[in-house]
Amino acid sequence: MEPAEAHEFVTAFLTVPDVIMRAMFARGAFSKGDAAAAGATLAAYAVGLIPFVLIRSAVATFYARKDTATPVKAALIGVAANVGLKLALVGSLAQVGLALATAVGAWINLLLVVLFAVRAGYLELDSALTKSLARFVVCGAVLWAALWFLRKRRGVTSSRGRANKRLMESRAKLALSAQHSVHLVRIGDRDLVLAVHPSGITLLCDLPPSPATHIATAVEV
Repeated sequence: MEPAEAHEFVTAFLTVPDVIMRAMFARGAFSKGDAAAAGATLAAYAVGLIPFVLIRSAVATFYARKDTATPVKAALIGVAANVGLKLALVGSLAQVGLALATAVGAWINLLLVVLFAVRAGYLELDSALTKSLARFVVCGAVLWAALWFLRKRRGVTSSRGRANKRLMESRAKLALSAQHSVHLVRIGDRDLVLAVHPSGITLLCDLPPSPATHIATAVEV
């Protein structure tokens, strides 16, 4: 992952982690509750994604000068903070606390390396770097706002749909074999007959409202 791409992933992981987990894993034995717990863990890890990406570039200035001791000192302090926070947070936050401790340890490691580099004169915080960081933050903020707006809009749409009618309702099912079946589903005010098979889903027909009622009562649900 390139440093310029990190803010996109951080923003998405912090804003819609549960949506990402549901889309990727919420099927079979992996329930929505599991997806929510995994999403919280993903968000905690996302806090440390930027230092995970930048640390290699930060220590390169020391390695170029054959100074390996300074990055190791920063890493050891980060590891100590990581372990201490894990012991402190695992009881109250479970796996989320472990992920958050890892993220905080990564930030401590990166900030110490940058501090040591500036103190030694290896890194200069000039205007170009400041402008790049500012653009980085602005892009992340815009992406966060867009994802937040889409999530709120989706929530309003879903709540309105539930108040009036279910957005998608399975009305009848006819199993033809272990892998083949025919379904009558209602999406909004439309009644569709779908064929489900190993290759995917095929739309057989779009029924008018009145015949759909008779078919739904005739086929065993």
